[in-house]
Amino acid sequence: MPFSVRTYRLADLVMASNRPLPELVETGGEPADWTFVAHPSQTAAPRGHWFHQWRLPSRRLWLSLGRAAGGEYLLRFHHLADFELDVGERRIACHPTGGTAPATIRHLLLDQVMPLVLGTPPRLALHASAVRTPQGVVAFVGPAGAGKSTLAAALGRSGWDVMADDCLIVETMGAGAVQAVPSYQGLRLWQDSLRALYAGPRPRGRRVAGYTRKQRLDAAAAGLTFCSAPAPLARLYVLGRSRRTAPAVQVERLSPREAVIELLRFTFHLDVEDRPAVVARFDRAARIAERVSIRRLRFQPDLNRLDQWRAAVQADMASAP
Repeated sequence: MPFSVRTYRLADLVMASNRPLPELVETGGEPADWTFVAHPSQTAAPRGHWFHQWRLPSRRLWLSLGRAAGGEYLLRFHHLADFELDVGERRIACHPTGGTAPATIRHLLLDQVMPLVLGTPPRLALHASAVRTPQGVVAFVGPAGAGKSTLAAALGRSGWDVMADDCLIVETMGAGAVQAVPSYQGLRLWQDSLRALYAGPRPRGRRVAGYTRKQRLDAAAAGLTFCSAPAPLARLYVLGRSRRTAPAVQVERLSPREAVIELLRFTFHLDVEDRPAVVARFDRAARIAERVSIRRLRFQPDLNRLDQWRAAVQADMASAP
């Protein structure tokens, strides 16, 4: 049975899809900026010339990135799916392997592929969570497992609006302003984070994908409010671990040079061989570092201290810029 095409909002783009994307909000047929087509699993996987690969901490190959025969970008999530990305036509085609669940395909599209699309110059797409405060947007960058989503959820439980879970778009505007643009509403948390956040009954979510036990929550289930509109970026924290002999939570300012390095470390890159794009990304990071207060937030990775993490951010935000 053929699937009907629907359009959805993702950040400041409209995406047409031949498969339902329940994580996104439907737009009601607006003209699409990008088109997503999921093919049946039995279709032949495209061939590519690989120029970059990512491995998991276990050293297992996770993603190969290259170009297909027609010049399209090719992203191969090994044993799960291939995605062909045609930048000129603004079209994404997915070729899943047999047995890959629809939820897994949606997760790969929304949380792995589209951040690379959204991060093309002149803007940056940061591997970040974010909340909106009365002083502006506060973002948290760091590696997987650093606590970005957990900290955003904790601050959201305190009354601030959750803005982003894993991908935040940052744009430099006129008059020195830096704008934060959320990708889509949602929150993904591990079970230990849910236990730390909710002392009583915990909200029930849905598994993000077939290969992970991380849960996807919506605003109503989590008791949170989400901000879907762009807002000025006020501060950015780079998350890291503190030493056992150091205070439980530490906040320190970064120099502009350190800030640029950290921004580039946690930026989504589609093509690391595209020199003009790399230069443009560096220039954008430098401008953001000049205009936004960027700090390092170190804490001991103990969820029993989650209230201390939250209090440190709240106190720092209440202090002078």
